[in-house]
This record gives sequence, structure tokens and C-alpha cells, in this order.
Amino acid sequence: MANLGYKGSLSFGGSGHAQGQQVVPFESGALKLLLHGSLVICVNEAKNLPNMDAFHKTLANIVARLPGTGSNKITSDRYVTVSVAGAVVGRTFVISNSENPVWEQHFDVPVAHYASQVRFVVKDSDVGSQLIGVVAIPVEQIYSGMKVEGTYPILGSNGKPCKPGAALSLSIQYIPIEKLTFHNNGVGLDPDHQGVPGTYFPVRRGGKVTLYQDAHVPDGCLPSIKLDDNVEYEHGSCWQDIFDAISQARHLIYIVGWSVYHKVRLLRDGRTDCMLGDLLKIKSQEGVRVLLLVWEDPTSTSIMGYKTDGIMQTNVEETRRFFKHSSVQVLLCPRSAGKGSWVKKQEVGIIYTHHQKTVIVDADAGQFRRKIIAFVGGLDLCLGRYDTPEHPIFRTLQTVHMDDNHNPTFSDRVVGCPRQPWHDLHSKIEGPAAYDILANFQERWLKASNPRGIQNLKAHEDALLKIERIPEIMGMADLPQPSEDDLEAWDAQVFRSIDSTSVRGFPENPKDASSMNLVCGKNVLIDMSIHAAYVKAIRTAQHFIYIENQYFLGSSYNWTLYNDLGANNLIPMEIALKIVNKIKANERFAVYIVIPMWPEGVPTSTPIQRILFWQHKTMQMMYEMIYKALLEAGLHNRYCPQDYLNFFCLGNREKPSGEESSSAKKLNEANEKEANTPQALTRKNRRFMIYVHSKGMIVDDEYVIIGSANINQRSMDGTRDTEIAMGAYQPHHTWARKLSSPHGKVYGYRMSLWAEHIGLVEKCFKQPESLECVQRVRTLSEENWSQYIANEVTDMKGHLLKYPVEVSPTGKVEPLPGCAAFPDVGGYILGSSDVQFTELTGDFETTGDVRSMASPQPEPAPVKNDVLSGFGMEDARRGIVAHSDHELASTGISRTFRDEDHFEKGVALPSTSPVIGQKNDEFLNTRGEDNHRGFVTHLGHETQNTDENHLEEEIPVPSTEFGGLDEWNEAAQAFNLEAEKGAFHSLEDTYHSLESDDAKSCFLLCCLFPENYDIPIEELLKYGIGIGLFQYDSMQEARDRAHSVVKYLKASRLLLEGTKEGCVRMTDDIRNLALSEEGDGLLVKAGCELEEWPDAEAVWSQGGRKCIISYKRAAAALGKKRCSVVPEQDYSVSCMNAIIIS
Repeated sequence: MANLGYKGSLSFGGSGHAQGQQVVPFESGALKLLLHGSLVICVNEAKNLPNMDAFHKTLANIVARLPGTGSNKITSDRYVTVSVAGAVVGRTFVISNSENPVWEQHFDVPVAHYASQVRFVVKDSDVGSQLIGVVAIPVEQIYSGMKVEGTYPILGSNGKPCKPGAALSLSIQYIPIEKLTFHNNGVGLDPDHQGVPGTYFPVRRGGKVTLYQDAHVPDGCLPSIKLDDNVEYEHGSCWQDIFDAISQARHLIYIVGWSVYHKVRLLRDGRTDCMLGDLLKIKSQEGVRVLLLVWEDPTSTSIMGYKTDGIMQTNVEETRRFFKHSSVQVLLCPRSAGKGSWVKKQEVGIIYTHHQKTVIVDADAGQFRRKIIAFVGGLDLCLGRYDTPEHPIFRTLQTVHMDDNHNPTFSDRVVGCPRQPWHDLHSKIEGPAAYDILANFQERWLKASNPRGIQNLKAHEDALLKIERIPEIMGMADLPQPSEDDLEAWDAQVFRSIDSTSVRGFPENPKDASSMNLVCGKNVLIDMSIHAAYVKAIRTAQHFIYIENQYFLGSSYNWTLYNDLGANNLIPMEIALKIVNKIKANERFAVYIVIPMWPEGVPTSTPIQRILFWQHKTMQMMYEMIYKALLEAGLHNRYCPQDYLNFFCLGNREKPSGEESSSAKKLNEANEKEANTPQALTRKNRRFMIYVHSKGMIVDDEYVIIGSANINQRSMDGTRDTEIAMGAYQPHHTWARKLSSPHGKVYGYRMSLWAEHIGLVEKCFKQPESLECVQRVRTLSEENWSQYIANEVTDMKGHLLKYPVEVSPTGKVEPLPGCAAFPDVGGYILGSSDVQFTELTGDFETTGDVRSMASPQPEPAPVKNDVLSGFGMEDARRGIVAHSDHELASTGISRTFRDEDHFEKGVALPSTSPVIGQKNDEFLNTRGEDNHRGFVTHLGHETQNTDENHLEEEIPVPSTEFGGLDEWNEAAQAFNLEAEKGAFHSLEDTYHSLESDDAKSCFLLCCLFPENYDIPIEELLKYGIGIGLFQYDSMQEARDRAHSVVKYLKASRLLLEGTKEGCVRMTDDIRNLALSEEGDGLLVKAGCELEEWPDAEAVWSQGGRKCIISYKRAAAALGKKRCSVVPEQDYSVSCMNAIIIS
């Protein structure tokens, strides 16, 4: 009988395995069904597997001939991955040198996937994870819940057995979520105090938890909040409590951080000017063992007096040098990849980090005893983190933030610019769970101090105190036993994302992984319990979910496009399915998600645009599912998706005082030439986002998760960033115990956060699941957004802003009208897939790495609204001409002229610059002649008699690529290709064989790009819409069609795969198109009314010039009307190797 809940002895195989997306060569079974619940799987053994390694075959033959070797064989190393909807959800350990490996490995896998089959992929680990074969179990066979087991042939890429007799023995059972023991029970209905089962650390009873918002909460800055029994909620002050805990420690101070900076001041209320480094030195001189375990940024170095700050600007080298001759021990810990290639190790070491943030000390326990307490959350002890619920942006620059003005949105620190306010969540754990946080430190310290386990390297190992030898310090077993009558007691549990390359203590034999609730990766064991905790908490939620997180992206396997990205964590999908199920049950449910306005860094930069794009895809997927559920329930005319799910961000605005106003005026006058830069605009408009660095979730006002983990793949995966979190609740303050809304400390914490963000407390906030509350919070956030973007500068009472996107009643996520880019700083709010970034699911703690990985870019300037208004384009987004009218739809941005006359006649080009206000350094320079040359160099043409004084030097605005103009906006691009005359007929035949007009037109559109040019598919989509292709009711349907057409053209060998992701190239067959006898290049003729492929002989006889492609709608930039007049001389554009034809 299968266990209907999570079974503690089973491996918990989440979707975030390091393998990411699973690619197999074939698929059987077309019916996709929703698997939402758990898969109980056992991979038993494989028989008669082929040896995939030719070298091993040869070596085995040689060894077999040697005397005394017997019949031992040397063969491949085998393992099995389990994938659903392309996402890897489980993996066996590797068994070496066996053609008949026996695993007998169990998995209990949470699933939330639409899939046609569950695939068991057998691989060889010796040669780059080479595919051996696949066993595919159709979902229809397991959907009923019956256990399916047996031995199945392993099929190769040709659909036939990879080797005669090759087979895999397995069993699988699907447990739908309705049958899981915790479903519909809520977090509080846990009489056995199981917490989240199947995790490395169990739930601990009888503790105490203190919840913090921001680094400091001054007395009286937040309203009074009443809990049950009229108890007043206490607003904690995090850094003050950490300062006091360090000051009062007598035996140990252990600090773990992504960054720890010795110059940071924890207290800024005038009581002391003591910096963290000085305080730690004082405590170490008192005999306290002070250990710092800090991530080592590999780009931060100090060699022979030469030092670099490093990509992440963590100041780790400076901190290490400060403590060098003290008794404080600093261990800089790089992120290690363990086994693997040198390239893989370098990649992991640079891209991924140790991201945990904890402070562990001994504290007074009464009766002359000491106990362990621990702080855990999102706050590092470094610069840029100190803030209060007021989140000032200008007023404290000369006081508490004088030496702590952190704002990586600007590439350079500029006088008078706003600081970046910082909002975060943190916690303090007292009781048994604090000892688990101590165990995490010990496991990590032992691994980092001696990563290779060499016996004689024990200096750092001996630094750890053995608290069991210190009678004064109580062990976990010595703590008072919890009482059922303690109304304020907590159950707390510690979770991690970490693997065996970062800790000591995981089993050496991977067969023992399940006994410690670990997951197998390639050459590593993984603790993925943070992901497990989020999934279980969402599944048990009954009323509402409130999330604050630095990032929110995932469940990419269910995106309409880019579903092979590999961001496979279940969290967004689980939230969407929770809402869907509540709609089906006709029950209220609400989800509030607070994220930063943009990820920390330059919002126009390549990585930030990528992250925003994936965030948009995540939002879109969720809203579409909600609308579909409303439609199926017949509620779509009564409710909209935002009645259930809303995204918010935080921002602030400050009206200057008299002195500030005078200083700002002088500063603006002194920098008049930079009036349109982000720095100048943020100074002028006196506004900036509040950066949400939180990593927390509250469920039903009874359960809270707080830690260092973001909601993205690198935090949830376990093999990428190392993370730690805690989950906690008060058993006496739950829905199950109260039979009504609980008003314990979790409720008080959520209300306190809302009071900070909204600026007031209203009665409806007590029932956040209610439609009244949802609509009220959304209305307040919209009012705050209007205040944030208004021309008049006013002080903001509330900081909660609606996230600046428009969600239609049908769930489509689009830019806000008139606001496609972030105010002042630029950057397309919905992001862009056109930019290239290798770590697609990545994100960054600061933006030093953003600047290093993206090409250096000038600061963006905003769109000139008065220019756009003259053409009715105030709502212009990323414009290319729409087929039906002259409005600009969503496409690229190019540089043109300031005034209306020059704006109308501007040279248009197929810009690859993805966002409003962003300049693409590939072809856009900053000023005058260089700027003009940048245009013509990129297009491969020269502009004749164009007055460069007309070029706007500082303001990029959308090009006027709309139809109806008699002038040409752009000449067709040319190609230098050589081919034989007869090849034209071959291409003609291929062209006529295309099955659809969309395919033919898309092919002709591709011909407008140079040979071997990486053509972004998204650009083809936008240009295609402009000329009347892909005409569907929604952009998503149009995008689906464009990708389908491109796939078809590649299959027809007319297009090649691009060298960059998301791109295609023109196939080499184009080189066979005709050239003139003089060797002139390809000519694309546009504006003519030819309906069919031109007659070959006519093409060859056209005045000695050879027209290869004639098409009445050759490109969007050419407009809708046929061109009958050559443009005036001043604005004509001639292309190299091409002719303009009237």
C-alpha cells in the first residue's frame, strides 16, 4: 500500500535537479493529463545494457587477456533520470562498471505537470551523460492511481531496443493531491508535529521565534497591532538584537554570510559608533571563539599588494585583511563544483555562491546555564542593508547613510542621487531548531576548512568548539521539554538548499542518501528541503498566501514558449493550481506577491532584461491558468484573475525640504547637459524603488517561512546557490485550533508588514482572502502608483505599488498604457528575450556581475513624450508598424530625430535594442558622427546627404515605422552571395513546396537579413505582425505560430539554427541564388505588387541586374502602400550591393 503522504524514508525528488531539462529523442503518447500530487517510484534494476564507451571495450579486451584477471569487465557507469514534461524530477545514483546495475532506489516526487508520459532515461555517466535509451510510461496507465510495475525494454533513439534484452525494472504509482494526508487540512492540523516530513532536519517543538522586518524598527514608527487575548504585537529590531546577542556572547560567535563587512555599523541611533569588526575583535580578545564563514568571490583577489573588489563587490578581501592578525578566524569559502570538468568547476565557482546568512551565539538560559540561539534570514551584515520602515531615499544621506549610500542602478556613484532603500525579512530562533542551524555551520565549516579531507590539515577544524565538552552550554537534549499548555510555543524546522560539495556529513555511499532524506545528483547528494517546504506549505494553504521575494520565476516546463529553460521549481505552478482548485470548489482564495520593481542593477542591461522576461513568462502562465479556470466554472463574467492573484512592488518619493530644494536646483543646473540621464531624472523626480530583498512566505496567518532562498532555480535547485531557511508556526494559533482566523504572532507579523507597506491598517486586512480585501489593497496600490509617477513630487504615506503591468480580464499580461519602461531609469518592464545571457535562470545578489557579463552600456535616456504626442503615440511600446493601423505595437527601439518633421522622415532600422531608452552598443554610439556611423555600419549601408545635425544626440525614441508614407523608411538589405543560375530554380521549387503563406512570407522576411546573421525569432514575430503575418487574437498565439513556422522552415532546410539562442540564420542554399555577371550582390525589391515568385528568366534579364526576391510586403519598415516614388535625395538610403527601384 503506497504511503499517501510524504514518506520519511524516501528520497524527495524535486524538480530542481541540476540536470534541469530532459531531452530525449522521441516521444510516444499524445494525451496530456495533469499530474498534481505525488509519484511514488522505485527504480529497481537494469539488465543487459550496452557498453557505450569504445575505449572501455578495448581496455576490457586487453585486461581480459591478462593472466589472473578472470572475467571481470570494464564497462560504462550507469544511472537513470526520471522526467515529467521534460523536467527532471528524480535521479538514481551512478553505478560503475556494470551492464546489469541494481539500484533499488525509491522516490517520492511532488508533481504539478501536464504530461503525456513519465520517462525513465538510462544514461552513461562516463562519456558526458550519453543517452543509452528510454522507458516511457504513458500517463493514462497511472492516472487511476493503480500501481504500475514491471520490466520494460529500453528503447534507443530509433524507437527500437538499444540492445537485445536491454530492460529496466521499475514501479510507479500516482497519488493525486486529494488523497495526500495533508491536503485540505491546513498547516495547523498536525497533531503528531510532523512538520515537513522527508527532510534532513525534522521539525523541532517547544522553541521561540522572533520575526523581523528591515534592519531596524524605531519605536513608534509602526501602529499598534492587537493579537489574541488583546496582546500587543512587538515589532522586533533585528540589528539591535544581533548587536546585543554578539555583545553578550561568552563562548562562541559563528557568522555565515554571502558578504560580511567589518565596517558596517549595526546601531545608528547615537548609542555607539562601534563597527562590526571592532566588536568582533573585542569579543575574541575576551576569549570568545569568533568564526566567520564567508563566500569567496573568485574575482576578488589580493596578490602582491594588488587587490580587486571582485564582480560582486562583497569586500571579502578587505574584511579578511582587517582580521588577519587578530584571533578572529575568517574562512573564505568558494563555491565548489566537486567532480566534473575543469570548465564546469570554473563555471560553478564564478556563477554560483554561498548565499546563507546566519549568526549563531551562546546566550543566557538562566540558572547559570547558556543556550544556543541563531539568527537566519535575508540580511547580510554588510553595507546597503540598514534601513527602517520609512525607507528614506534622500533625507538620511548626510546622517545614518552618509557612508552607506548603496545604489547599483547607477554605474557610477553620483552626488545627490537617491540611495536604494532596502526591505528585508529576518528571524531569531531559540530552542532546539537553533542547534540545527549550528549543525549546518559545523558541517559547512568542516568541509570548507578541509575540502579534500586530508588528515593533517586540521587547523581550521580544531577551531570549532565542542559544546558537549562545555558544561555551561546546554545541548539540544538538555533543553526544557515543551508543554502543551504553553500558548506561545513554536514548532520550528530548518530547511536547506545545499549539496555534498559544501558540507561534511552526508553519506559517502549514495545508496544511503534516502536514509538521510537526500536527493541524488550527478556525483553529489542534495538537500532540497527548502523547495519541499514551499511546496507543502502551498498545498496545505486554505485561505491565502502572502509572499515577499527578491525574485519570482519558475515552473518553466508549463510556459507556452521557452518551456525548456530549466527553471523547473514547482512554486508558481503550485500557487496557480491552488487558485484553480479553489475556483472549481467555488471558494475564496487570494495570493499577494511583493517583488522588486526590477532586479538589482541596471534595468536596461542584458541579464536584468532576461530575468524580467522570465518573470513575465511566469506571471503570464499563472494568470492564463486562472482565467481558464474561471471560464470553465462560468465565473469569467463575475471575477477576473486579479481577484485571486496580484503582484506588487515597493517605491518611495520624498518632497524636498527648503534646503534640499535649493541644493537640488544648483545640482541640476550644474549638470544641465545630463538632464535626461537616470541620475538626473531620479534627482528631479525625487523617487526610487524600495528594493525587496525578502525571502519569505506567510500562509493563512499561521505558518511562516523566512530564509536566504529566492523563488528561482538557483536557490531551489540545491546544486547551485547554498541556502538556508526556517519554517515555523504556533500550534495554539492555527485555524484548526481556533476554528477561525488565528491572531498569533504570524498574523501580527503580516499585519505589521502591511502597515509598513500600505501606511495604514484597515479592518478588511484581517481577512486577506476576502474579495473586499483584495480589491481594497489593489486600489490602494494603484493610487500609490499614480502618486509615484505623477509630475508633482509629494511625500508618499504608503509604499505598496501595483506592479506596473496590465492584466486583462482574460489573463494577458501587457505593459501599462503609456508606461512600457521603468520611470526615470528605463528598461522594458516585461523584459526581453532578444538579449543573450548564458545563465538564463540566473540572478544576482548585486550588479557588479551584471556589469561584467553584459557589454558596457551608456546610461539610457527616456523617450521624449512631447515628440510622441504629436503622432498619437503616447502609448507606444516597442514599436513596429501594426498591419491594421498606424499605432505602434510591441517591437524594438531605434534612434531618430527630435522635432516632428525630422521624426517623420527619420531613417528606420530593424533595431535589436530591446527596451525603451536602451542603447545597443553594437551599433549605437553616443554622439554626432560616431552615432550616425553606428547606424550605417550595422545595416551595411551608407546614408547619402543626410544632415547629421538632425540626429538627436541624447534622446532615443521609437522610429516611425508605420505605413502610409510615400517615402521609403528603409532600403532593403543586401547580400554578397555566389551561386549558379540553375540553383535559382531549385530554390523556387523549394519555396513553392512550402505548405502555408505564413511560411513563404516568413522565408522572404528572413531574406532581408544578411547571410549568417543571427535573426532573433522574436524580431521575425514583430516584423511579421507589421506586414500582416501571424494575425491572431493574442500575442501568445501569434508567437506560437511564428515559432512553428520557423521550425518548419528549418525542417525544410531553408533556415539554419542560429549561433545564439532564440535565433535562426539564412541557410547556405541562398548562396546559390543568381548574381549578375559582374558579381553584384542580391537585390531585394520591395513595394511592388507581385503576388507570386518572379519568373526566373525575367529575373535574369532585368537590365543586367538580377532581382532575386520581389514581394509586395517585403518588410515592415517599408510600409503598407506600394512605393511609386523614390524618396527625396536628402533622405534616400542606398545599400551596398543593392538598388532602389521605383
